[in-house]
Amino acid sequence: MSSLKWLLLVVIVAVCCACETLPGPACPPAPADPGYGTPAVPVPTSSLNIELSQGYLRERVRAMMDAPTTASSGVEIGTVRLSQETDAQGAPLHLLNVVISPWMRGNGDSLVSLQRSYELKLQLIPYLITPATEPDSNRRHALLCPNGNCTNNNGLLLRFAFYELFSRINQAPVACGAANYDMIDGQVLTSVYKSMETAKPIVVQADGLLNMAAGLAGSPVQITGVVLGSDLELKVGLRFDVGTPGIFDPQVSLSHFPDADWGVSLDTSLLSMAVRRSAIAQATGTDPRVSINGVGISYTPAGFDVKAAGMINLCGGINFTASTLVKPQLCRKSDGQIALQVCSGKATTTPKINVLQGICYLGSQFLGAFSGGWANAVIKTGNCPDMGIVSFQAGPGDILYGIKLDTDNIFYIAGRSTFMDARISRNPAPADCP
Repeated sequence: MSSLKWLLLVVIVAVCCACETLPGPACPPAPADPGYGTPAVPVPTSSLNIELSQGYLRERVRAMMDAPTTASSGVEIGTVRLSQETDAQGAPLHLLNVVISPWMRGNGDSLVSLQRSYELKLQLIPYLITPATEPDSNRRHALLCPNGNCTNNNGLLLRFAFYELFSRINQAPVACGAANYDMIDGQVLTSVYKSMETAKPIVVQADGLLNMAAGLAGSPVQITGVVLGSDLELKVGLRFDVGTPGIFDPQVSLSHFPDADWGVSLDTSLLSMAVRRSAIAQATGTDPRVSINGVGISYTPAGFDVKAAGMINLCGGINFTASTLVKPQLCRKSDGQIALQVCSGKATTTPKINVLQGICYLGSQFLGAFSGGWANAVIKTGNCPDMGIVSFQAGPGDILYGIKLDTDNIFYIAGRSTFMDARISRNPAPADCP
């Protein structure tokens, strides 16, 4: 070996012996706060529950983290699962756990795996947007209208916030100051942070839901709270200031509808209020001699079994009962929106008379009162009026719309997403309105 080579070797050894381990890559800046306001504090009860499937959330995450086709590097999305945990203070923690594997683009445009995998943990944080939480109407519209073309004043933002990047090879969270933090960790963490900066929240525009609830309740409705559940499926509960909110249950019913992306269950007391009010108004409006004492509603697989009890001021006062089966349906209107309609069958009325009222019963006055469609007027029948529109925007290029109903002891609407329709080449449903 020449003296020059020996000299270079000595210098290199001397420098390396005098120095410490070279520092790892720089730590990327954490994502900035998106400025949505203060996260909603969970409440114990809900009036309306929205469920989102894991498949829907998985595709939203894929769209959020997909690399451009010309990118030199990116991550492959693996399994996606929801979990509900608790933080150090014992507060509920709702996480979306995503397995990712980094790759680099090789020769011939092939994707070369870096032989690493991570579990990215995203925290789901709700923000309630109403005139009470955000007084500035322009700001409300900007938050609730991803396309900048609506005037919604009430809704919910569901943010994907970075919580942790867990290295599966090191079995530890990726931390900039850790001894095993290397260039691959740094590149993946940087990529994740950039995705968080541009990630769009799930937006639930609630004005349509509130209008539907107001139509049922017969008075304006406001959102007073929100609560989340993330045990396998995501469930979002909204509490209204009317009706009888129930204790929030994180369990979901969406598994009964495998072709659905989301579902909504509504406080049945709101529907019952609407049916009672309609029965009383129709009966007393048809004949001023009629008074309604009570209206009962049973929720069955076939629809709503409605029974009304009342009295007609005739022949000393004759009590009666009237009943009908109300069948709700979803259908597509000519403008493309999905309508919730309520169709009633033929109503039947049974008078309750005593012996002394027998003569009246045989008289034409009584027979005229209980003929000519009077019974159908007690519970409005013969048509299918709209009760509301079951479609709302959930983000840019994504509209959630209803496809099926379940009335077996509940009122549940299952639906699809136009975003998912496009992702998996699926035709929209349901059928056109008659």
